[in-house]
Amino acid sequence: MFRERQMFVSSGNHMTLFVRRLMANNQDEETEFLDGAYSFFNVLERGTLQPETLCDVNYNGRSSSSRGKLKHPGTEQIFWNVEGQLRCSQNLIPATNQSISIKVISLNKMSSDLCYTECGDGGCRCVKNATSIVDQLYVISTNDDILSCICGDFQAEWLPVTVKSWSPIKLVYSVSKYSWSNKGFEYSAEYSFKDDMVCGYRVINQHTGILESPIMIRDSPLNFYYHQDCTWLLDSNVERHLTIEIGSSQSRPCSAWNISIHEYSERSDDKAGQVLYTFCSREKNSTNTLPWQMNIVVIKLRVMTQTPPQYYIKWRSDVDRARLSGSTAHTAAANRSLKLTNNWTILLFTVIFVYVKQMKNS
Repeated sequence: MFRERQMFVSSGNHMTLFVRRLMANNQDEETEFLDGAYSFFNVLERGTLQPETLCDVNYNGRSSSSRGKLKHPGTEQIFWNVEGQLRCSQNLIPATNQSISIKVISLNKMSSDLCYTECGDGGCRCVKNATSIVDQLYVISTNDDILSCICGDFQAEWLPVTVKSWSPIKLVYSVSKYSWSNKGFEYSAEYSFKDDMVCGYRVINQHTGILESPIMIRDSPLNFYYHQDCTWLLDSNVERHLTIEIGSSQSRPCSAWNISIHEYSERSDDKAGQVLYTFCSREKNSTNTLPWQMNIVVIKLRVMTQTPPQYYIKWRSDVDRARLSGSTAHTAAANRSLKLTNNWTILLFTVIFVYVKQMKNS
């Protein structure tokens, strides 16, 4: 009787498998057998295999090679009895102040009438019926947003397709119908981690300052995409009016890139709460003065485009003169009232003293 396969993964360099028969039955005519497969996994070349998965691997910016090659899974012997839909992900995780680039170099065996690929400024996308299950190779963000997707009748001259990101991304290999005798499509790609400080998560405590977009030179003329998800937490630490000015010389749609201002929230990992305002480059310039005492906000930049964004973000914490004047006037009035009360107290004691002295003399 064929039973569903079991898989075991060891983080060490050796593993022993003991097979024990529960009871002997010499009258059985059918020959019993055990079949299986094993594979040694080179972490430096193929990433770190994730527990309880067949083919999901992680590449970390500080522990993995700074650059390397990626290829289609499914050719190893451990896939011998896999049948049906196959999905494998290669997760590339840059460290702080790092970027990651994935470049898809070659593809073949992806012909399908149910899906085709379109490439534009916002990335390549797979055009298909929502219910269709087809072969796909796509790059997604940590929020599972599809950054680029390739399927069906893909034009070879569109290659390479490159996505450069400053946050973790995944290259997902999805085969609609896999079997050992009819394996999935083939591809080859490259990845590279690079040290830079273009984007990330930063906490800024200055009362006044400016953030400007860095100068980035495109590395490829065709189908090269920038993906950014930057977060700045502005904490002025004073009870003042926080004014934020955002500007750009570009005129791009909000889907290409945008900057949003959020309330501070402890509930979210990046501290970004409700959206207060979203800036798009077609506005050219916008100035927002936040309510009194809202001295801590989160600013987020989101980018998915072929053209690097151009922007500046200025902020300042202004003293509210009216509130300070009101506070000073209130203090002065309180001092005058206290002084008047003290004078009346002295006069009352004087009258009582004179009255008592006259009574004694009489």
